[in-house]
Amino acid sequence: MVRVRKDSVGILGLSRSGLGCAKLYSHLGFKVRGFDDNYNLTIPQEYSQYFYEVYLGKQPQYVINEIKNYKFLVVSPGVPFDHHIIQFAKSVKVPVISEVEAAYKAIPQKKMLIGITGTNGKSTVSALTYQLIKAHDDNNIYLGGNIGYPFSEIAYQCIGIDDPTIILELSSFQLKMTNYLRTQIALITNITSDHLDRHITLQDYVSSKLKLFYFQLKKDYCIININDENTNKHIDRSVLKSAINYFSRNYIDLSTIRNGLFKAFYRDGVIFIRNLKKQRDVFQLDLSEVNNPIFKQEGIYLDNLIPSLLASFIYLKVIKKSDMVDRKVVEVLDNFAPLEYRLKPVTSWANIEFFNDSKATNLAATKSSIETVKNYFIKNEVRRYGIILLIGGVPKYPSKEELWKEIEQLSYSIKDDIVGVISFGKYADIFISPFIKQSCKYMYAFNNLESAFYKAISLACLERENFDRIAILLAPGGASFDEFKSAEERGKWFEKLVESFLKQGIVPLGG
Repeated sequence: MVRVRKDSVGILGLSRSGLGCAKLYSHLGFKVRGFDDNYNLTIPQEYSQYFYEVYLGKQPQYVINEIKNYKFLVVSPGVPFDHHIIQFAKSVKVPVISEVEAAYKAIPQKKMLIGITGTNGKSTVSALTYQLIKAHDDNNIYLGGNIGYPFSEIAYQCIGIDDPTIILELSSFQLKMTNYLRTQIALITNITSDHLDRHITLQDYVSSKLKLFYFQLKKDYCIININDENTNKHIDRSVLKSAINYFSRNYIDLSTIRNGLFKAFYRDGVIFIRNLKKQRDVFQLDLSEVNNPIFKQEGIYLDNLIPSLLASFIYLKVIKKSDMVDRKVVEVLDNFAPLEYRLKPVTSWANIEFFNDSKATNLAATKSSIETVKNYFIKNEVRRYGIILLIGGVPKYPSKEELWKEIEQLSYSIKDDIVGVISFGKYADIFISPFIKQSCKYMYAFNNLESAFYKAISLACLERENFDRIAILLAPGGASFDEFKSAEERGKWFEKLVESFLKQGIVPLGG
């Protein structure tokens, strides 16, 4: 066997990001050796040309031993942190980096990066920021990372392009194995308990997110959610070098902020951006001028819009020295559609409305979805409303006790708005049990989403006369992998169930 030389890089995990990385590093002249645990994986023909060798399934030790001669090992975000190949690479001092860092190493020196992470809302904030910036500056603007194209694919597209601007959505898995990634603007939406099945501790999860701030330099800008307990509790301000900016759903007495550059907040239907040093407003958006109804609710999309406006303002006004134009902002918002399978009204039948938030894969997101649906009814002057919650999936907690604690807190906070809770999937019993303490009127557990859905229909029809409007809300609070390949597949199945029900044109009775 020919000894592997230092012109080889290994890629562990041959999903979209791994394939994109192979394409990038093959173009840069490296011999790419790919690993994936799936014996049956088929490399798409368009990417197979970029691999020098591909190893699928369990490998003999002599193959593993050659990793010691690699330049570095790139790890895709879906790979467990304790994977045996990662452990071996570390034991022989081979650098182990994320696909994000591998792309960062290869991208042109002159670039502008906006990094966005957080537990909830990061995809929508990334998409909004991208669209707001692109509406003002259409020159080499890209969106990717954990949304759209992998960073490696964008880095490949940027070869030979001067001064690209890239908005990156970044997950904790991507940041965990990233050792350096300087973004000119870094934003954390919020940090709540999530992915503790892989991070094990909240501290490890939080630390992965906060890296995004700590990588910055003095001339960069970080954006902090001043209302988020975990961000503010765990952040080490003595380590921060960049200029601090804040955002908040509500107005906060500015005397509570010791330092900072800008603050974005919402009050009486208007979003303000205030210069903290000069104590004056430098931008404001009256939401009465926006026709898109999703931004008129005091819920998820308002929470997403505030930091998106602040990040875009800093990029345009402070970095690019150009104005953020009200007319262009309103045009973007009026044309903005919710991302697939994030909270959106699907349709209605009689006085029953269907809401799909399959992307609510943790309990904090479930709570936000419920609050948004509640505000939707209140804003539309619906006096008597009720919500039937579909919850389930794979818990992201290291123990059943931790999950129960979180669900008990959720059940207490939403008890006045919920008519029924119907859990589904492999862990349905675990999800439903904590609700018993709140004496919810209806509680059921099913082993699949379809059965849970039709039970929700039955209950909604049973309760129709007691409410002006009833919502059937899919906001699972867990990952999808017990029954589906992805949250997108789960959301698509929910919408097919709704469509099928509407075609039947009958009212189901009983269970």
